[in-house]
Amino acid sequence: MQVIRDESDSDEIVHSLPEPDPDADVIKVLSEKIHSTRELLTDYMDYVKKQAYTDSMTGLSNKDAYLNLVKELNQKIENGTAAFSVTVFDVNGLKSTNDNYGHEHGDQIIIDSARLIGRVFGPDHVFRIGGDEFIAVIETDDEIDD
Repeated sequence: MQVIRDESDSDEIVHSLPEPDPDADVIKVLSEKIHSTRELLTDYMDYVKKQAYTDSMTGLSNKDAYLNLVKELNQKIENGTAAFSVTVFDVNGLKSTNDNYGHEHGDQIIIDSARLIGRVFGPDHVFRIGGDEFIAVIETDDEIDD
């Protein structure tokens, strides 16, 4: 126990404080390490999630992300709170392009199509669900007329 005495020469104790905890620095270091590890894990989980739900060729959301959205929309439909529109795209002539000019040209058509659809509907609303198939889903809070 650490004792603080008044400034006189008396033996009277003014305050008594607990001894400094020698483990306090260790606890602080461990706490900081846990915090930084948590941040790293959170960042890594965000990265993994992005990788799992992003189409590597186009950078758009992939079929798994679309299927998750479908589950959410089905729940909203059941709750009576769904308001959305869906547009489906299928790039025509891709097989012919691949056969005549090579898959690199076909891939470029897919990438260009994804960019164009993303510009029109917003990239966060477009999903590549197959080789040359895309779906755009726009949710709205506006009331839909029956």
